[in-house]
Amino acid sequence: MKHHSVSAVEHWTASEARKKREIAIRKDERMKVLDDSLERLSAIEHEQWIEWSKNIASTEPNISFERVERWSNLWIPYEQLSDEMKEHDRKWARKIIKALRQAGEP
Repeated sequence: MKHHSVSAVEHWTASEARKKREIAIRKDERMKVLDDSLERLSAIEHEQWIEWSKNIASTEPNISFERVERWSNLWIPYEQLSDEMKEHDRKWARKIIKALRQAGEP
């Protein structure tokens, strides 16, 4: 019976393939975390917008009453927004996710 030894090259190739699979799995896990974070990031974006719009509403002398009234109707928790309004925040959250994905790519 012939004994087959694994050459150093074969061992290195197998080791590299295993490392690449592990990296791919970790990347997939990171991407899933980002996907799962869409709603949380959207809620944070909405909180940021509320702070910004309240600041503008209270400091900008030329802002219309109608705009402040329209904005003030949206100064509610993200969870209480309509799906249509949530989508405005999701648009910006997706940009964050895209940037994070690009930062994580080799």
